[in-house]
Amino acid sequence: MSRKILVDTSVWVDYFKDDPSTTVFIENNLFTKEIYITGPIITELLAGSQGTKEKERLQYSLGAVTTLNVNLEDWILAGKIMAEMKAKGLSVNKTDALIASIAINNNCEVLSFSKSLPLIENVKQTQIA
Repeated sequence: MSRKILVDTSVWVDYFKDDPSTTVFIENNLFTKEIYITGPIITELLAGSQGTKEKERLQYSLGAVTTLNVNLEDWILAGKIMAEMKAKGLSVNKTDALIASIAINNNCEVLSFSKSLPLIENVKQTQIA
């Protein structure tokens, strides 16, 4: 079975800015169909994009990426993650909790520059080599 890498918003931003190491990593793993995205990440990217041309480029580019859909189990786990983090005196926003739950439920590694995702139990992190 091949790797599944859920690429977070912060990494996509670097990719679309043509960061060399990020671009090589994404494109090599896109070719092998190991890169995944999900609705909350798409929403963040589109919300942060500037102008119609950038939004169109973004939508076109992301069409090549396998999308993981959000289901009830993901929402339930996201709520549990937020409650567990709160009990530890830590906070995580809803989007990061949801991204973490999608990654956990789909057995994905997460590639992210976020500071909160590594704090979430059972999230498997990966890095650009």
